[in-house]
Amino acid sequence: MAHEVEQMFSVREMPWHKPLTGDRTTVTEDFPQTFEEARKLAGLDWDPVAVPAVERLITVAEYREQVVAIVQQAPAMTEDETTEALITLYERSLRTDKEFRRIARSDNRGTLSYQRNSYNIIPNSAFGEIIDSILEAEPDTVQLETGGSLAEGRKVWMLARINEPVRLPGDGSYTFPYLGITSSHDGQASCAARLTAVRIVCGNTFSAAEAEGERTGAVYSFSHRGDWRSRMGEAREALIYAREQTQQFLREFIPTPPEGLISDRVAKNIAEARAAVLGFLGSETVEGAGVRGTAYGLVQAAGEYLDHSRTARTWETRMNRSLLRPEPLKAKAAKLALAVASAS
Repeated sequence: MAHEVEQMFSVREMPWHKPLTGDRTTVTEDFPQTFEEARKLAGLDWDPVAVPAVERLITVAEYREQVVAIVQQAPAMTEDETTEALITLYERSLRTDKEFRRIARSDNRGTLSYQRNSYNIIPNSAFGEIIDSILEAEPDTVQLETGGSLAEGRKVWMLARINEPVRLPGDGSYTFPYLGITSSHDGQASCAARLTAVRIVCGNTFSAAEAEGERTGAVYSFSHRGDWRSRMGEAREALIYAREQTQQFLREFIPTPPEGLISDRVAKNIAEARAAVLGFLGSETVEGAGVRGTAYGLVQAAGEYLDHSRTARTWETRMNRSLLRPEPLKAKAAKLALAVASAS
């Protein structure tokens, strides 16, 4: 089954499919200490390798008959002659494909796919390096949340938690975005890095994360036709720039008072206000209009926050801010949004 989990790990949370996969799912109390530990828990402590693709020219039954014939003649031949005859039979029974290679697992040699010679493998062992590079993190400091494989290793993933809480519009709850690395060794999809709100734990969530990336554009694909390491900087800029741009805007739009002049309550209010603006970035006004990641999107989110979320002492105050008087903070938001956009 394409969506069957072969092996995976999950930090703290029990995946819904646990009864289906038995002891192949490991739930840990804390994040793995190293990528190698996470890789082993996820069942990814192997890599795809390329081996010659061969075509069998005779059936197994025919091959067996000819081997028996050679063995029966063995008493009349020297040991070297017998060996040479068996080798010749083997070579004539198979033909190596000059255009394609077989992509196999390094641990059990199971076939993952057949690919042209130009196909460049991106191994499971690279996932930690890709995550660290995109997040610009020191090795083994990223919190790896889940990881695993589907369909006997043809689809694999590793999910890292990004410690930036985002307030969702509507119910006001919090979630944590993730950086997910997904890859299909069956040749059906490329290796991709994606910013996602989907916690990947199974085939359905794997597909949901892919669909989300198509919708939001927060995904970078590493081609199997070139050197993936040479594109790490490009991937980092493509995925992280919009997040850094937003954080810079928030720091200046809702600034933090100088150190020593801020109380715990003020710090909490600032964090909640910034989270509210982040939440409006996912609203119909911004993301629904296709302007998320732009200066205009930042202005629209700031406007929604100022009109609908910012605390007002009375309804008259809110009316004055929204409709009757020019709001200086809206002008500030427009100026800051243009500044961070022009700095890109």
